[in-house]
Amino acid sequence: MLDYASQYWSPYPIKDIKLLRHAQHRATKLKSEYADLPYEERCKALGLQTLKDRRKSGDMIEVYKIVHGHENIPCTRFFKFRGTGLRRHSFKLALPDHWRTTLKGNRFSIRTLQEWNQEPEVISTPSIAVFKSRYDRHKSL
Repeated sequence: MLDYASQYWSPYPIKDIKLLRHAQHRATKLKSEYADLPYEERCKALGLQTLKDRRKSGDMIEVYKIVHGHENIPCTRFFKFRGTGLRRHSFKLALPDHWRTTLKGNRFSIRTLQEWNQEPEVISTPSIAVFKSRYDRHKSL
């Protein structure tokens, strides 16, 4: 509930991030046996991702859905493909030319490009479920 649809509204002001993080910190302390553990260890013990990791994972899943046509959104609305003859994977993305000077670094299409383009073994998966499991496994290494 804390970050529902955060791919589109993702907070970038530090004060908003701190408010969300504070809410999750308090919620993870509700189980008294974990209350004295540091936040990251509480999350692991409770089987939760940190807010930052969950937002990043949600971003990558949304990029996968857009690029592979699982969303009713044209990929060109956010990204363009870099072309053929690529070294790492055929889904490498670049910003559309007409957006280069108008977008800020916190927008979905900009903040996701670098990580997306660095995940070749994860990107070319046949389904969303396989993508999620490979992405989680890749991030846990």
